[in-house]
Amino acid sequence: MQQLEAPSDLATPRLTHGGRAVVVLSVLLTLLLLAAVVALWAPLPPADWAWKTYLVTSEYALFVTLLGLLGLGLTLALRAWQRYRLAWVVTLVAVLAILAGLLPTVNLWLTARSTGTHLSLGQYFTGGINLGKPDPARTVTYATVEGRALPLDVWLPPASAARPAPVVVAVHGGAFVGGQQGQYPKWNAWLNERGYAVFDIQYRLAPPPRWNQAAGDVMCAVGWVRANAERYGVDPTRIVLMGESAGGTLALLAAYSQGDAALPPSCPAPDTSVTAVVGLYPATDLVAGWHDNTLGGYTRDAVQKYTGGTPASAPDAYRIASPLSYVRGKLPPTLLVHGEHDALVDPETQSVPLSIKLDESNVPHELVTLPMTDHGYDFQWGGWGTQITRHALGRFLDRYVTPPR
Repeated sequence: MQQLEAPSDLATPRLTHGGRAVVVLSVLLTLLLLAAVVALWAPLPPADWAWKTYLVTSEYALFVTLLGLLGLGLTLALRAWQRYRLAWVVTLVAVLAILAGLLPTVNLWLTARSTGTHLSLGQYFTGGINLGKPDPARTVTYATVEGRALPLDVWLPPASAARPAPVVVAVHGGAFVGGQQGQYPKWNAWLNERGYAVFDIQYRLAPPPRWNQAAGDVMCAVGWVRANAERYGVDPTRIVLMGESAGGTLALLAAYSQGDAALPPSCPAPDTSVTAVVGLYPATDLVAGWHDNTLGGYTRDAVQKYTGGTPASAPDAYRIASPLSYVRGKLPPTLLVHGEHDALVDPETQSVPLSIKLDESNVPHELVTLPMTDHGYDFQWGGWGTQITRHALGRFLDRYVTPPR
């Protein structure tokens, strides 16, 4: 008998050209929808669970635009829109993703223009992540308090830099309850390139309450730098305090409360004065921060651990630990940089009131606000917000610490 061959339609199924196009369009649609929806979150009020999503979205918005352009280009190249209704949906979502990704970019480019910042597209894509940890090869102990060693990492400028070098004492963030020295290493390297020595410090974290100790640790570190200036070839008369988030709060507090008996240094330190101070997205009024209660109580919980209570139960702690309480004439020149969409520390209740009060007291200062930018934006080293911040910081340091020759 003649053997019958299996019909071709029973063979292993394969996608036709049209079927492959539908799969490609479906994948593109899914990616573009996710990208567009996430990107459009950026200008909306913060949700309890989405802070890190906002942060990544705002700092990588241009990647959303590129994804939209890719989807639009592939759809047009396949001419799929002529045969598939799905292609029209992909096209519309691609356009939405392009616009959503461009929105933060356009706003920040306008800010850059107003501040005189030259933005680099190459740096945006190649800047990398600004996150790190302590470097044992750089670590020394600057004090031992209550039996606990307090470390700092030493970052010295190149040997070719002028000596003695100006100093930045860097204070890390972490909501007063976390973080460690060295967590933003690219700031240290950038400052080294500008001829600054950086001493990136650790301080005591809550719990237990540290409202009257953490700033004292910062002042102790300043005193240690002064005492060891000759050893490291640095200038004890040109010291800048700089911190992010809670570190910015402590930097401002240590700079403003110098000599106040309520917040003494945690080690013998006769002189803890500084030339200037920089706060990146800092809390300046802890009472206002407690009442903001953003992100499901995250901020409130951290402040309560730091102060040991609420504004009602520990009013002195909230007052003494708030930089806003110390504003008066003859404070060090101050630079404040804050994202306008900060989901953790609201600029309208923190940096803006401090700036107003500094202005009323005739303290030299500058406030730079970054539209559609969230808390901790400088983890994206090449991001628009970080590039604007570097320009503002360089200009500030040149004006008040090391004027260019």
